[in-house]
Amino acid sequence: MAIELVTGHSGAAHVSGADAGAMHAGICGSDSYVLGAVPSVTMSDANTLTIQPCDLMVEGRHVRLSGTNTLSIRSGAQTGKRNDLVYVRYTYDSSTGTESAKLGVKEGTTATTATDPALDNPSSVLDGATIADVAIARVSLDALTPTATWLLPQLPTLKALGDSVSQATKTERLYDGGGWHIWHMGKLVMVCASGVVIHGGGSWDSAKCPYTIPSGLRPPDNISTGGMSRDGALSTVLFVESGGAISISNMGGTGKANVSRYASLTYMAG
Repeated sequence: MAIELVTGHSGAAHVSGADAGAMHAGICGSDSYVLGAVPSVTMSDANTLTIQPCDLMVEGRHVRLSGTNTLSIRSGAQTGKRNDLVYVRYTYDSSTGTESAKLGVKEGTTATTATDPALDNPSSVLDGATIADVAIARVSLDALTPTATWLLPQLPTLKALGDSVSQATKTERLYDGGGWHIWHMGKLVMVCASGVVIHGGGSWDSAKCPYTIPSGLRPPDNISTGGMSRDGALSTVLFVESGGAISISNMGGTGKANVSRYASLTYMAG
């Protein structure tokens, strides 16, 4: 049995990279992430990949890319496609007890359909690997044309997570008037027609809401739901369109004009 106060003063150097890595992985997760903004990755010419400065969390280890980093990419073939993976390689030197990180490129195979190459050292640092490769970007070559793509997900900050929770529990009234009631809570939008009057009695006469749902809160597609009319003689349908328009209509048959209609729906914003 052993116990250690890792972050306490012991009178001797004792906090290791493994100690810090285990704590980071416990807080952030055991995968690899970009901290802060996703960096720009571009092909400055046909054979040079440029990665702008960024901070990474690589299986618990904090890795910083300072300044502008460039890597050489071999030209593609006149025909065919190829994927190259840009990776961070973690290395532990058991003879000195030192750890290091460097960038490298794993070249793929030219073929009709490009696939990612297998990394040479896929084992995790957290599993005790002394050499571990983690892919951070992909260069896709279509014949002679290269395109760079960043791969690591962005780790959300505690503030962003807190904001997402607070927004999910806060109800905001978007519109209230003329029998229309519209609320927003997190990604949910609730639309209620309560006593909206359709002045005509035709089979598809309708009443339109004067409010348009703003971009970002609209449904990904047109949606609708059934409702009822006060006279009970005519079916009713409530529409919310992907462009933000809202309306309620008679649906089939004919009925009385100037009678209130009722319907409501809740959807996940697209």
